[in-house]
Amino acid sequence: MERKTLGQETRPHRGRRRSWVRLTFATFALALGAATLTMTSPVQALDNTNTGPLDPRGFPTYFTDDSGISLAVCEDGSANCLGATDADLADTTDGEGFYWMATATLPSTRGELAVEFALEGAFSAPGVPFVFERLRVRGDLTQAGTYTLQHPYGSTALPATGGNVNLTRDVPCVLSATSTCSGPIGNFLRSTSAPVGYLGGGEVATAVTGGRLRNDLVLRAPNGTVIGRTNQFAIVGKVAPGPSAALSASAVDFGNTAALRRRSVAIRNLGETALSFADIRVAGARTIRLDPTGCAATATLAPGATCRANLTYRPGTARSSTASLVIDDNTIAATHRVLVQARTAAVVSAPRSVRFTARRVGTDSRARRILVDNTGVVPMRVTGVSLTGGNAGSFERRAGVGPLCRRGARVRPGGTCAVYVAFTPRSFGLKTTNLAVRTNALTSPDQVRLTGRAR
Repeated sequence: MERKTLGQETRPHRGRRRSWVRLTFATFALALGAATLTMTSPVQALDNTNTGPLDPRGFPTYFTDDSGISLAVCEDGSANCLGATDADLADTTDGEGFYWMATATLPSTRGELAVEFALEGAFSAPGVPFVFERLRVRGDLTQAGTYTLQHPYGSTALPATGGNVNLTRDVPCVLSATSTCSGPIGNFLRSTSAPVGYLGGGEVATAVTGGRLRNDLVLRAPNGTVIGRTNQFAIVGKVAPGPSAALSASAVDFGNTAALRRRSVAIRNLGETALSFADIRVAGARTIRLDPTGCAATATLAPGATCRANLTYRPGTARSSTASLVIDDNTIAATHRVLVQARTAAVVSAPRSVRFTARRVGTDSRARRILVDNTGVVPMRVTGVSLTGGNAGSFERRAGVGPLCRRGARVRPGGTCAVYVAFTPRSFGLKTTNLAVRTNALTSPDQVRLTGRAR
């Protein structure tokens, strides 16, 4: 089998040697501790409660991601597995195999980078198996500096010494009856045109889905300017034996609406056997319902087939609704959950701060008008307005042209009310306070910082 190592020429898969192959597991983990500090991402990890038992070689038979997709080592000899077979992991000194790999070529105005994410099995010493998560970035840029790579699992600093980028971050997993991986990978990226039984077509680059934060790569120059972007990845990943439920979304947001809305989550069976639904339901807010159509009316899903779980939000008295779409099936994960949210609320919009011109002590400024908007979908009710904290005594509310923001005021969607405030310092120095407008909005109380200087 031939496999391209990112940033290097193509070389034989089994003949590739690693400089760290003789490290013990403990030494390997210690050596990587400092190297992983530049990765920033949400706290997440592979779903270790659904990791398969160890096979005779000492590797987990499968790993399951947070979305419920389970992968075995990709070693069936197909092009989707880059031609890899079980012989590639049989060499207990230098063997390797991939549960999952996503590679991309990232072009930019300053050069090209090769990016690799992987969940890989190998040997840390002869006969000592281990699995690790990898991020590798290699290439040459025309200018030195520290660049930033934004990717589906967070953000990583890329030092370019003399323009050269050569970064590898490996996070080892703990192999046991329930193997533990604590690296940044939470969900496996998969091709939007993944064939049955796989997450991608091996060397074929396509758009992808499944990313926790995004489904592309963005490269930023040291000054923060975007200089490169791609959404094309080549994916390696073999679905573990049995059915596999691939969901089109991990969360559904109906937004802020006073009208009935419908959304759906597509479920595709990527496995090679039938996917059976034991139960599909919505748990939580009663304003969000599962329609008795699509997946809810389907007992089984053939390999490669897709159905939709159709959801309806009917606004009620609740300003915020939260529920879970729960799918019980015959996959390894057994249960999939999708967060569902909706809002029917007023939304306060006001300036973050207002600065008054400097004044002499003992004089009063002209009143400033501060507008408070309702950008929501239902009327906003004002429950109170006050000057709070700091130097509240150096500011005064004044009368003005209405409609005024005052207790009991009602502001229609798209409407505005006003508060008039003057700067009235009685001592020298910088004066600050907050204007608090309390409402029935989800963001209430809204605070505007008031600042003035007395001389």
